[in-house]
Amino acid sequence: MPFLLVVGDREVKERAVSVRARGGRDMGIQAVEAFLQLAKREAAVPAH
Repeated sequence: MPFLLVVGDREVKERAVSVRARGGRDMGIQAVEAFLQLAKREAAVPAH
């Protein structure tokens, strides 16, 4: 699943990223480490 990450002053201060999934679905602000775990899980699931 492609993701768009937004990193502004707020995200830098919080050591986080604002995540949007394909189709513009806003997934909110997540800690960088939490997003990396999500990305690893998504990458491990074969596409159908």
